Amino acid sequence: MFDLAPLRRAAEANMRYYSALGQATADYVKAVVDIWQGLARPDGAVASTAPSTPSPSIGPALVLEAAAGASARAAFVVANKLARPVTAPVVTSTFADPSGATVQPTLRIEPGRVALGPGDRAIVQVMAAITDDLVTGVAYRGRLSVPGLSDDSVAVVIRRLEPVAGEIAVADAPAKRSRHRGKRG
Repeated sequence: MFDLAPLRRAAEANMRYYSALGQATADYVKAVVDIWQGLARPDGAVASTAPSTPSPSIGPALVLEAAAGASARAAFVVANKLARPVTAPVVTSTFADPSGATVQPTLRIEPGRVALGPGDRAIVQVMAAITDDLVTGVAYRGRLSVPGLSDDSVAVVIRRLEPVAGEIAVADAPAKRSRHRGKRG
């Protein structure tokens, strides 16, 4: 007799995957709508920024948002469309709030340097530490680029969210010390 358990587990895994994909898509669409709503002024005009700040992007943006104490992660693809190999760092601009005040968020970029042959592609991951010095709900805008690979850059929005109801903000949580520091198990 044929055992259907592996097939059932595969179907359940497939359903979990598509459910998570659907949720991620819904979260992304919500974030993009929130960004566009944040750009519009009550008179319908698009909000302007000071010349020293990165201008709002008309195209898509990586949105890194989480509650204070958490980290947010996103990824993008870079491609070498040149006929020669390119090795270059991933460079970040300054980040600024809508009033033009700049901040220096803690970012980790992996890989920090890309080496691509002609036609090659690489996925670059960006992680942002969401700290208490970021104002809740404010969009801090900046850009990521790979000089020498393209004149294009990737718009990035970093935003601190309100903690989810029932969660304790990291800053409000009592410090816990373990007597078993360094031990596992």
